[in-house]
Amino acid sequence: MISRRFEEITPEHISGHWRIKSSTLSPQVSSFPLADVTMHNFRVGGTYEADSISGKWHIERNEEIIPNPILFFEFPDTTYSAMITRLAYMPYSSDKRDELILYFSNGCELVLEKMREGENQ
Repeated sequence: MISRRFEEITPEHISGHWRIKSSTLSPQVSSFPLADVTMHNFRVGGTYEADSISGKWHIERNEEIIPNPILFFEFPDTTYSAMITRLAYMPYSSDKRDELILYFSNGCELVLEKMREGENQ
């Protein structure tokens, strides 16, 4: 797999349907709603849906502090932020899927796998 450079990551790379490949909860967190959903849907334009959760998402950068883009999830009652630690793709393989690794400010990590167009979601 090839990792995208952080400065190349755009909202178009994130948009689409993603499923959880693995999740790691911080010992200080008893439950994390974004780790419990089966499918994450990042829509172009910033709408986010996941099972019974919906809200907005966007990417921010502050490259003077850290090169990694930060992905924000905004819900009516809370906001989560996650550093994108890896966005990888396999350019010439039908077996491999894009992979997105998010490290949240609460210490949780999600590894997401992008669904292919037309695949059961």
